[in-house]
Amino acid sequence: MGRAFKVGKNIRVVLNDHGFREVRKSAGLEAIFAENGDTWVNRLNNELILAEAKRSQPPEDGYVYHLHRGTTRVRMYVVAATARAQAHERKHSSILKLMHTTGWEVKERAKMTEAQVKAQARKRAAGQRRVAREHRFAARELHND
Repeated sequence: MGRAFKVGKNIRVVLNDHGFREVRKSAGLEAIFAENGDTWVNRLNNELILAEAKRSQPPEDGYVYHLHRGTTRVRMYVVAATARAQAHERKHSSILKLMHTTGWEVKERAKMTEAQVKAQARKRAAGQRRVAREHRFAARELHND
């Protein structure tokens, strides 16, 4: 079947490893990566072109993405391919800022004091505890029905 583990006292999760491997190599996931890659590279190149215009440089696309279909999964790489894009990336960390999934505000974090960083961590931990409580409550409701 798959790997199993417990979450809390009463919840047992069984992972469908075969299905998970199929999804990681699927053509649908590759299509999602291609769509996101196009969107992200367009945003990055637009940002780069604006920066080049401020410096009176000729506009040039410098970011590209590559899809790699390995033996276990599909991977997407977003790369600063030209020297200008690499310099822009080094200064602005544009690829990192583009990744909404990280939940990490790079610009804001650099400006924060240590007390603000700790307060943000406490707030994030409180939110995670709230979500865990809601999941436990929902699991109890399902179990009782």
